[in-house]
Amino acid sequence: MHLIESLKQQLPQIESLIKPQGKRVQTNAYIKLSDKDWDHYFHLCSHPQDGKIRLRINTGYGFMDAQTPEDAESRLKTLGYWNDLTEVVTDFRDLIAKYDQIGNPFEGGEALFWNREQYCIRMDIFTDLTSENDFSEDSKIKEILGIAMTEIYKLRLRIDDLKNKIAKDSK
Repeated sequence: MHLIESLKQQLPQIESLIKPQGKRVQTNAYIKLSDKDWDHYFHLCSHPQDGKIRLRINTGYGFMDAQTPEDAESRLKTLGYWNDLTEVVTDFRDLIAKYDQIGNPFEGGEALFWNREQYCIRMDIFTDLTSENDFSEDSKIKEILGIAMTEIYKLRLRIDDLKNKIAKDSK
């Protein structure tokens, strides 16, 4: 089963929005999850790693205007949203740990960073595949979907809610 078709089954509420982002697939692929280009999307890329194929899946974006990282943190604390943000980061780390405990070898990382006057979040996961065939096996696709495409999408929606609250309360 194709990854995008599987993702549509896992997220039926947005299935009509899930499409490849761009015209061709190469070592980088983007899957969009909204009607706007470059709004909600996953970036997938692969490269050789210790005799296997390392698949990296990430999503992220700027969710708050800020002059400096310290400015962003201070505003989040003043508005009462710092704990909401740290809960998303903690939930992401817990998600990686949960899948690791049941035998799915995922590594993860997240970053809160400042870029071009935007406070940003990025969530990455990595998994090593034994061969190119793993990219099309139903069991591997379901494994990848279980953590990357479905659960991280839900975390991304929580960041969207936070972004909207910040925008509303900053007026």
